[in-house]
Amino acid sequence: MDSGPHSLQPPGARSALRIGDWLVEPGQGRVSRNGNTIKLEPKVMDLLVHLAQQPGQVVSREDLEQAVWAGTVVGYDALTTAIIKLRKALGDSSRKPWLIETVSKKGYRLIASVTVADHAPPDVASNAARATTSRRTLRGAALAVTALLALAAFGFAVDRLGSRALAVPSIAILPFTNLSSEREFEYFSDGITEDIITDLSKLSGIMVVARNSAFAYKDQPLSLKSVAEKLGVRYVLEGSVRRAGDDLRINVKLIDAGTGAHLWAERYHRKLQDIFSVQDDVRSNIVRALALNLTDDEKRTAARRYTHSVEAYDLLLEGLSSYQRSNREDNVRARQLYLQAIKLDPRFARAHAAVALTHTEDSRYGWSADAAASMRKAVEFARGAVELDASIPQTHWALGYVYVFNRQYDEAVSAAERAIALDPNNADAYTTLAFGRVYQRRPTEAIPLVQKAMRLNPHYPSQYPSVLGRAYYYAGQHSKAVETLRHALEINPGRISPHLYLILSYVALGELEEARWEMQQLRTYVPGFSLASIESALPVIDAREFKRIEDNLRQAGID
Repeated sequence: MDSGPHSLQPPGARSALRIGDWLVEPGQGRVSRNGNTIKLEPKVMDLLVHLAQQPGQVVSREDLEQAVWAGTVVGYDALTTAIIKLRKALGDSSRKPWLIETVSKKGYRLIASVTVADHAPPDVASNAARATTSRRTLRGAALAVTALLALAAFGFAVDRLGSRALAVPSIAILPFTNLSSEREFEYFSDGITEDIITDLSKLSGIMVVARNSAFAYKDQPLSLKSVAEKLGVRYVLEGSVRRAGDDLRINVKLIDAGTGAHLWAERYHRKLQDIFSVQDDVRSNIVRALALNLTDDEKRTAARRYTHSVEAYDLLLEGLSSYQRSNREDNVRARQLYLQAIKLDPRFARAHAAVALTHTEDSRYGWSADAAASMRKAVEFARGAVELDASIPQTHWALGYVYVFNRQYDEAVSAAERAIALDPNNADAYTTLAFGRVYQRRPTEAIPLVQKAMRLNPHYPSQYPSVLGRAYYYAGQHSKAVETLRHALEINPGRISPHLYLILSYVALGELEEARWEMQQLRTYVPGFSLASIESALPVIDAREFKRIEDNLRQAGID
C-alpha cells in the first residue's frame, strides 16, 4: 500500500505530524480533526510516533516494545492494548484498517499517509458540517470511551496480579541449547527444560514463567536482561545439553538478570541413567540460591520421580516434542511413543495422561473417524493416570482438560482446582478452571483466573483471551468482550468460538452491522458454517441458553 509522501524528523523528534487527516502533536500529547481534540496516553502517543517514523514498513513487536517501553517490565498484552487504544481514538478498525495494519506473526505497519506539519492551523468547517460530524461520531465516541475504560480496568487488574506475583522470586527457565552433533536430540534438551519448569512451578514460594512463554525466546539473539524484562522476571536459568548416545554433558547457570551476577553454575558429565539425579540437583540448587522455604508436602513432592525407567522417560520427552507440533500426523506419532513408554513402565502416570491428551485432540479437531470414541478413550486414560498417581499435577490437569471438552464442567473444575493446588504456577490449569467456571454460569470468578494465567504465561495462546472474552460476555461486559475476543482472533483468526462470541457480543451491543460482517468473516474460515454447526462449536449444555444463542446468531445472518 502507498504510505504517501513523508519527510520525517529523526527518531525521537516531537514535530507535529499529519497522519491521514489527523493532526498529531506529540509534544502536547494530542490528536485533532474537524475541531475535535483527543488526548492520548504518553505510551500510546510514543507508539504512534514510532510507527510514523517508519511508514509503510512492518515494525516487529520486539522493536515496538523496545522503543516504547525500553527498560520497563511489561506484560505481553501491553502492546496489543496500546494498539487497540490507538485504533479506538483515531477511528481505525483491525478489520478495515486505514491507519495500522496487523501483519500476522510479523508485527504492525502504519499504512496512512504521513507528512510533517510545519504549522497547524485549526481545521475550518461549517456549523452544519460540524453538527453532522458531531451526530455521526457521538455514539462511536461513547463506545470508544467505554472500551478505553474497559481496557484500563483490564490492564489495572493484570498489573495488580503482576505485583502480587513479583512479591516472590520470579524466574524463567530458558530452553536449553542442544549442542549434540545430532539435531534429533533437540527433543531431549527441550524436555529437560520443560521438566525443570514443571518441577519448580510446583513450589508455592516462587513465580515460574510458563513453558510457552519461555520457549518463545528459543534461538533469539536477545540479552538475558532483555528477555527477563519482557517476561517480567528477575532470575533466568539457562543451560546447554550435549548428548552422544548415553553420554551427557550438561551446563547450567542461574543468573540475576538485573545485575548480571551468576548465583550458581554447574557442569555435569554423566550417563543418561543419571538424568533424574541431575534434575534433582538443579532444582535443589535453585531452591538454595533463591532461599526458598519449602513446605513438608513440597519437599515430598519434589523428591518423587515419575518413573524409574530412563528409557520410558526418553520416549515421553520425544512424544511431547511431537505433540507440541499440533497436527494429525504428529499427534499419532506422539501417542505411539507414549504407548511404548507405558509398555516399559505400565505405572508411568504422566504417559497415561499424555495419551489422554492425544485422544482429546483427535476428538476436538476431527482427526479420528469417531470423535465420541476418541473422547471415551481420553476419559479412560486420564482417569487411569490419576488413579496411578494422584500426586502429579499433570495428571489432574489432563483430566480437567479432557472433562472440559467432554462438557463435564463440574468434574473439570474439581480436577483443575486439584492441579493448581499441586502446581500453583500452572497457567493452563487456571485457564481450564476459568473455562469450567464460565459454563457453570460463574463468569465473574473466571475473569481473574485467566488474568492470573496471562501473568504466568505472558506469551499466551489465543485460548486465553478466548476464554476471557466469553467470561466478559456472560458477565454482561460486552464492550470488554469485543476487545478481548478481537485480541484472541489477532493471535489465531481461525478459531471458531471467538468469532461466535464476538458476533454475540455485537448483537448484545446492538451493533448488528458489525455482527453480520463478523459472520461473513467466520464463513471465510469455515465455508458453509450454519446453525447446524453450532452445537459442536459451542460447549453450551443448557437448552434455554442454546436457544437464545441461536436466536441472536440469526440476527447476524446465520441460517
